[in-house]
Amino acid sequence: MESNDYFEKVMQDYNQNRNGRSLRKYCKDQSDFDVFTGSEEELEDCGGAYYVYTAVIPQKDKAGNTYTLADGIALPEIEVLVGDSNAEIMTLSNEDVLDVSTLEAKSITFGAGYSDYIVIDENNVDDFKGKTLTGTTTNGIYISNGVTVDLTIEDLNITKSEDISSCISVGYDATLNLTVKGDNTLKATGWGGAGIEVMGQTKATLRITSASTGTLNAVGGYGSKKFGSYGGAGIGGMARITSDIRKIYVGDIIIEGGTINAVGGYQAAGIGGTIGESGANITITGGTVNATGGSYGAGIGGGFNGNVDSITISGGTVTANAGEKAAAIGVGRDQSIHQYAVLPYNTIRITGGDVTANGNIGYGNVYLAVPDKPGTIEISENVALNLNGEITLGSGDNTSSGKYTLNFTIYDGVLTKDTTAKITYGDDNKVITESTKVSISHYGKAEGSVSFITRSSFAGDQTFVFTIDGKEYKETVKINNSSSKINIEVGTPLYPVTLEFYGAAISEDRGISSIIVKQGDKDLSANNGEFYAPSAIRYNRYGYGTMLCYLPKNSDGTEISVTAAGLNDGNAMTMSRQTVSADGDNVITMLTTTDTLLAVTAEVYGDSAIIHAETNKKGNSLCCHYAPSDKPITDREQFRKIDASIRKIEDISNGSVDITIDNLGENTSYEYYFIVGNYGLSSSSTPSNIVHLTLKYQYQHIHRFH
Repeated sequence: MESNDYFEKVMQDYNQNRNGRSLRKYCKDQSDFDVFTGSEEELEDCGGAYYVYTAVIPQKDKAGNTYTLADGIALPEIEVLVGDSNAEIMTLSNEDVLDVSTLEAKSITFGAGYSDYIVIDENNVDDFKGKTLTGTTTNGIYISNGVTVDLTIEDLNITKSEDISSCISVGYDATLNLTVKGDNTLKATGWGGAGIEVMGQTKATLRITSASTGTLNAVGGYGSKKFGSYGGAGIGGMARITSDIRKIYVGDIIIEGGTINAVGGYQAAGIGGTIGESGANITITGGTVNATGGSYGAGIGGGFNGNVDSITISGGTVTANAGEKAAAIGVGRDQSIHQYAVLPYNTIRITGGDVTANGNIGYGNVYLAVPDKPGTIEISENVALNLNGEITLGSGDNTSSGKYTLNFTIYDGVLTKDTTAKITYGDDNKVITESTKVSISHYGKAEGSVSFITRSSFAGDQTFVFTIDGKEYKETVKINNSSSKINIEVGTPLYPVTLEFYGAAISEDRGISSIIVKQGDKDLSANNGEFYAPSAIRYNRYGYGTMLCYLPKNSDGTEISVTAAGLNDGNAMTMSRQTVSADGDNVITMLTTTDTLLAVTAEVYGDSAIIHAETNKKGNSLCCHYAPSDKPITDREQFRKIDASIRKIEDISNGSVDITIDNLGENTSYEYYFIVGNYGLSSSSTPSNIVHLTLKYQYQHIHRFH
């Protein structure tokens, strides 16, 4: 057949029947992977000619699935030369790669002197469409106003040292669809310049396409006090010489793929604006994006005293690093120097992706009050968000996501040891945490704190449920977005109450068989956590024990009844009309005695003994009398008859006294007797029991009661 007829047959059969098989098979009866070599036999079959074939994808595969071409992907044109020379499939020619170091540049200005740019305008745009730019230069690239161009950069390095000049500038109403391959650096080193400037009075558009597989490092220029200290963004705004900061607008920035590292200059964002209301719309749908703000600039958002119109993140891996006192995502540092009110953060939507914000979302440092309704912050449930900061909201913002710190205190007498809590909120029981630490500050009082992020409106009444050891505690509070801290108390506060017990039977801990607490006409239940009481009277010293309980506050209406074996002949010890105050100074004496009881212990070290004496009676007039005696001393009168040179007297302070006895003879035993009374052991006071100790020169502890 004729050559033209043959290739028409090839294309028809390829498109309709072959479902994407190789064109080459039709030049010879070969397999799909055989190569069309252009041999004489094949040429004789195919004829000599030049053909252009536009590829198509099959409609369906063998399983019946429909093929769909991804956004931004175009099928190639295949050029085939068949003739006397070898046939070849045409590939990218050298004309499709442009070395920027060889391209013509023009001197243009953006307001602060002239700088050299490779200009792409309506007259030469067709020469650049679809081309790849590579190489190293100090010339910028300027996409003229209203021009749309598709470019690829691959191993492109531009350093722009002039002030107010950027490595790439996308002019008003212009569009740059940029595909990033290889390793590229766009660095502005003069003041105010951007890595890539996206102009915005009539919005320019920068789209970094999903076909991007390389890395772009975009660095904004530094600031200078000479021109208001404004640096340039990594991607977005270039500082301008203007008296009205509201006129420094930025266009639309769309990032779909590639690895994009953007660093802002002084007072500029990594991606976004410089100073003032930039008007930028920033959209990130894919790729890996690392954006770092310069001092006072947001990672993604506004520069110093600056904001953007919208920030939308729906995919990709995004890390935003806040500049000093700025937000990670949102508004730059706001001192309100050039404006009468704090700027709004407008719209921030994070609906997908893996996002890390090293700093706040919304606002960084703010010197004036945040607007009542500064905008909307939306963070979807499916976002993997790592927030090392806060979500700052206006008090009237009832629609935004937020980050809060929940401090909680739960009063329940059954809570006696550290544990964990599950916390939920809302009608649908959204989980804040499955397990957070709960600490017991005292019996019956549990405390904890947890930070969490809400992904929808949180203002107004919210019900929190705390589940601790299987028991639920519920509380409803009103949330005001002007504060990120929520403080909740659940249950009735419990306050410490010390119950005192005196008696000779208290020489060790004493278990109790029951404790009953009434306040008014209500019996309180320890099992239900309405109060806490220990299970025993704790031994403090001879003749004295205590119970530390925790009870609700009450005035003159508390009745307590305690029963313990061996005390009060086994009968209940009851005190009525008691007050429990909130100041914590609550002491109730449940059992008293008329006896003055004495306990004495001794530690013997070589030829010295240290005696510790305790009594259940306190007072400045009490003294401890002691003396050695070979004969037993059994009553007060015998003590009084001992010569004053032998009987010693020590004052007792706060119920105890320490006595040192020296010069004990080696391997010699000494019998000592002790009694507590007034100074003269007169009959006007009741003396204590008498305690007998044997002291001997050796390292031992002797403890006896009589």
